[in-house]
Amino acid sequence: FYKSKGARAYPIYRTLYRTTRQTALRYVYFGRPASEEEKGAVKPLLEKGFVALQQIAKFEPYIAGKELTYADFYFLFAVPPVTQVCKRTWDWNVRSDMPKIKELSDLLGKRESIKRVHADQSGA
Repeated sequence: FYKSKGARAYPIYRTLYRTTRQTALRYVYFGRPASEEEKGAVKPLLEKGFVALQQIAKFEPYIAGKELTYADFYFLFAVPPVTQVCKRTWDWNVRSDMPKIKELSDLLGKRESIKRVHADQSGA
């Protein structure tokens, strides 16, 4: 993965996920309220992360350009939980604010392999 064309995006995914995991994920997925201080500290980090992702990713239509890479699959399973946290915690709809993220998620979601993974995850 580190030698792939999308490798530059990996640290951003990791940062986005870790940032939300440390505070807001507890609130969204486990019902433990996040303090206003926690929320206030996390949101600027997420904003920076999403800006960095938009600067590094090509979205032509994939993260690294015209070819599908591991970075796209990592994106698909790392970024959506973060966008859910943003929506539930701050009523921040990242997918509408950053349409390239929505477009890539939707494009990848059309793949048969991804449909099977989602079906397996939902227990269908």
